[in-house]
Amino acid sequence: MNWQILEAISAAIAAIFTGWILFVAWSQLKASNAIATADFALRFKSDFFKKETREIMMLLTENLLQFETEGDFAYFKITPFDFETKAMYSVYEVDDFLLAHLEDLGMFEEKGILDIDYIYEGFSWFIVAAFENEQIKKYIEWSRSDGEDIYEKLECIYHKVKAEEHKRSIRRKCHKA
Repeated sequence: MNWQILEAISAAIAAIFTGWILFVAWSQLKASNAIATADFALRFKSDFFKKETREIMMLLTENLLQFETEGDFAYFKITPFDFETKAMYSVYEVDDFLLAHLEDLGMFEEKGILDIDYIYEGFSWFIVAAFENEQIKKYIEWSRSDGEDIYEKLECIYHKVKAEEHKRSIRRKCHKA
């Protein structure tokens, strides 16, 4: 028997087997990555949808928050004040409970951790409602007055969400035709 042919056949079988193992490993790694991303997304949602966030969003959408400054101190006054628990929210609370999460969404999308489809489906209403709110705009402008680029990622994800909204509305119109 020709040992060279046997060695060639063995090498070919080993290469095919190695390729198959690499394919299986790659498939499992992809599945594991998808599970980790889904877990991350669920934990982010759980962290975002807190009582305070819902309360701030309700006040924003009903135009009941007024951005105020007194020297270097800034806050959101609840107007008219007939709310059960508070007269105002500090800018730190609005940052912590709402805007920082939306800023994080922009960063996660930019880094490829979350995709625009997920962000659009789960958070577009919050991003648009917050970023288009006149009092939030005043706060962001006030925060940027010293040259900082605060909420740059929020602004970026806002524009991406609006572009996605436009793309989807065109797609819906085309499907109707």
